[in-house]
Amino acid sequence: MTNMTRSIVRRSRPTGRLRPCTLPIGKDEWAVTRKCLIAAGRRATPMIGVTTLHRTPPWVMNAFDRTLRPLLYNPERIVRPFVATGDRAADIGCGAGFFDPALSRLIGPSGELLLVDSQEEMLHRAVERVRQDPGARAEVTGVLVSDDDLQLPTGIDFVLMSWMLHEVHEPESYWRSLGHAVRPAGKALVIEPLVHVSARRWDEELAPAEQFGFVRRDTGGVLFSRVAVMTKR
Repeated sequence: MTNMTRSIVRRSRPTGRLRPCTLPIGKDEWAVTRKCLIAAGRRATPMIGVTTLHRTPPWVMNAFDRTLRPLLYNPERIVRPFVATGDRAADIGCGAGFFDPALSRLIGPSGELLLVDSQEEMLHRAVERVRQDPGARAEVTGVLVSDDDLQLPTGIDFVLMSWMLHEVHEPESYWRSLGHAVRPAGKALVIEPLVHVSARRWDEELAPAEQFGFVRRDTGGVLFSRVAVMTKR
């Protein structure tokens, strides 16, 4: 294969545990979720008002990535404005790796791509997805985290957080980690589902970033999503 792939790195604190996130599923969101379940061949049983967990099941993400997501989004178009050849990029909450072959192609063989997730199965899928793409040539490292401390290396040029920040129990902990990891003038692209994340919740997720050196700019261009570019001072 043309791309370079390192083994998955496990990073965690000795007492770190994933915490639940109490986000009820609304009726509108359930209608969308039900379509994904049916497309995946799963029985669609509504769970309106039931507490969701920190982790999205791998089969849900895989079904979404292979069915609806490619019809709605062009990953290369979304990330192209923010990366350059030779960048060190990180996909936080990479899931099954929908954006990662595109990121690897764009940063090229002199770049480094960090795939970060709390589920080992998802992380393996993401790494394998990049490995199988003939144009993906960046060095790839899978980072398995077990708590809200990302423990990323420094000097990161670009961070992607797509449809994942609402699952984080304490967004401030992520922004603290990113404040140390992202270089000055580096950027974080934050994308959140429009139906699931209210305007108030959106502001709450992004508010802690300012104290760790990020400047917020809301933008658009991603269907059914709230989008912000966070630039490190």
